[in-house]
Amino acid sequence: MIIGITGLSGAGKDTVAEYLEQKGFAHASLSDVIREEAENQGIEFTRENLIRLGNELRKARGGEYLAKGAVEKVQASGVKNLVLTSIRHPAELEFFRKLPDFKLWEVSAPQDLRWQRAKNKLNSEDVGDFEDFKKWESFENSKNENRQQLSAVGSKADAEIINDKSLAELHRVVDELLEEEIYKLNQEK
Repeated sequence: MIIGITGLSGAGKDTVAEYLEQKGFAHASLSDVIREEAENQGIEFTRENLIRLGNELRKARGGEYLAKGAVEKVQASGVKNLVLTSIRHPAELEFFRKLPDFKLWEVSAPQDLRWQRAKNKLNSEDVGDFEDFKKWESFENSKNENRQQLSAVGSKADAEIINDKSLAELHRVVDELLEEEIYKLNQEK
């Protein structure tokens, strides 16, 4: 089973992925492909730099480039269950939809809660104040084919996880979705 996770900054994508890792899923992030390239080019790991580089890579190497890179790193190990994070572009989603047993989950939360989480997780320079945070979100929802299009990806999700309560509640919702997906897979076989 392959579960893709998408959502806006601070929604809890990594928290869901970490929980799935505890359940035996291997984790690959499209952002890791960008970070690796940034390291190779000597680019500082700031939010602005990584977004810019990701957009440049999509434009130069194709919309599926990051998706292919993330999957290649994990498939060589022969894992059966995989969670993929940082899906930010429709071409990435199209690539993943071709893989067997792929499902996309969108993780969401209210904007003010996501801003608080982002401030706690990221460098305060990268987050800025609430107005800066809203500007970044607007930038991440471009209609430009070479840029991030989080809303376009999220609108095609198979399930939405609203992460505005406790960690225990988030885990309960993930467990329910996972059981549902396993049931569907077993019915198809």
